Amino acid sequence: MNNEFLEEIWRTRKDIENEEGGDLKRVFKRMQKKTNESPRKHYSGNIRTKKTLNE
Repeated sequence: MNNEFLEEIWRTRKDIENEEGGDLKRVFKRMQKKTNESPRKHYSGNIRTKKTLNE
């Protein structure tokens, strides 16, 4: 992967998966909790920086 953000996400997921013994339900719950506590801005689905052809 060339994208540093994707590499960070992938690395974090693998670390958590190893800590949880490969239990995907526990990994999902832990990742969900980590995301909810994140100080980063969450994407809300309506951020547009350029006008689209339909506008």
